[in-house]
Amino acid sequence: NTSSIGGNVIKRVFEDKDGIIWIVTRGSGIYLFDRSSDKFTLFKPDTDIVTNFGDAWGLSEDKEGNIWIGIDTDGKLLRYEKRTRTLTSEDYTKEISATIGYNKSARSVNCIYKDRSGNLWIGSSEGLHQLHLTSPGAGKQKKVSFTTYRHDAGNPQTLASNSFAENGILEDHKGIIWTGGLYGLSELNPKTGVCKRYLHNPHDP
Repeated sequence: NTSSIGGNVIKRVFEDKDGIIWIVTRGSGIYLFDRSSDKFTLFKPDTDIVTNFGDAWGLSEDKEGNIWIGIDTDGKLLRYEKRTRTLTSEDYTKEISATIGYNKSARSVNCIYKDRSGNLWIGSSEGLHQLHLTSPGAGKQKKVSFTTYRHDAGNPQTLASNSFAENGILEDHKGIIWTGGLYGLSELNPKTGVCKRYLHNPHDP
């Protein structure tokens, strides 16, 4: 049915630079709404990657117009190329998980946020990841890399936790990145990589 979506529980609504509305539903997948035709289309990319788009949480668009999708239940981080209508074969999940191992059962991607400069920030069970796109040369696809910030119990200048709320990343007017989740609030200065934690003190309610 192109006049409706597959479920009423909506987790994310996003408009890409082409004016297409992406709707992330709980359990029913991702739908695209085209204003010109007033129709919904179920997102079914050409891919051999096995995942459940009904468990998608994070979704945003990078500077190149590609869509990044984060899956909550298996921690997959996927890049969709709109030009070719395919998911790229690179496993970015391993790249953001490599710092502490590849624990599939505990992985999740909870949110993807675009800052004012167009940079993407991914909040996952492995930490906070800033996505970088660098050009290897004219006519070639941009190279993807990540800078990862993680919680370290022994270092108070790191994130409060590796837990992120669904909308738990924000850039303020000074360019500071704020993150929040189950275990506190953090602010990150991207220029220095230093974090400041804000935690509940039961003796100072």
